[in-house]
Amino acid sequence: MARTRFFPNNRKRPTSLLQTSALGMFPSKMNGHTDDKRGGSRTFSIKQRFKPSSLSVSQIEHNVRCGNEGTTTTASMIETLSDTAERLASLRDADDDGDQIERACIRLDGLEVYAVVAALTISTSIGVIDLYVSPSWTEMYANGMVITFICKLVFLACTYVGSLLGLYATLVFSLTVMYGKTAMGMYKEDAFGDFYHNTMKQRIRGFKAFLFSIYAFLIQIVLLMSAMCPQEMQLVSVLFGCLSVSMIYKDTEDIVSKAGIIYAPPKRVNATRTDSVYFRTPTT
Repeated sequence: MARTRFFPNNRKRPTSLLQTSALGMFPSKMNGHTDDKRGGSRTFSIKQRFKPSSLSVSQIEHNVRCGNEGTTTTASMIETLSDTAERLASLRDADDDGDQIERACIRLDGLEVYAVVAALTISTSIGVIDLYVSPSWTEMYANGMVITFICKLVFLACTYVGSLLGLYATLVFSLTVMYGKTAMGMYKEDAFGDFYHNTMKQRIRGFKAFLFSIYAFLIQIVLLMSAMCPQEMQLVSVLFGCLSVSMIYKDTEDIVSKAGIIYAPPKRVNATRTDSVYFRTPTT
């Protein structure tokens, strides 16, 4: 009778994987028997095979601890960077606000110059009246002093108009500077912006009055110098003075017209409430 190979005690070969596993026919996997490359065999249990060593556990704990420490460090760094960014933003905003306030005060100081010059023009214009020497109106009419009569009439008209216009310019710019600095001193930048914007027409009229008061004062000076000249030279003196005044007027108006680019709004602006009121900041 033929013997069944590889199965002791003449047992039959299992016919299924379930029977094979039940009989323990896979020793290398189920019973812990493995073939050694040197020809032998070694035995270990499943628990010994799959039990993690103490070194691997400590290594895992170390990795986890390092990961937690790294996460904590990263979070603290992010928080520190956020705080630094907020502080820098607050410092930048404070610096911008301080710069805007400083520039607004500089502009108010520029308006104050108009008031001071206009006040000086008024006082000088009124004081010149006592220096103007001319015959009485009756004497000029009786002797037919037409040129002297016209010069004195123009002189008085320039004194009258120039004083009123200078007084108007002084009041407008003095009140603007006074209320503007009061608002800035009370930390009411928005109120100052509204006030400055709403008084734009008054400032324009005040500037025109300021210029005309100076032109009137120039005419007064010309007529005063002509009145001190001999009667034969008065006409020449008046013509020379009128030529000088026309040149001064032309150059002054040329400068004023070229300064319009300073007040013209740029094509692109950083539209904030403060910038739209005080000044406009161009953006690139």
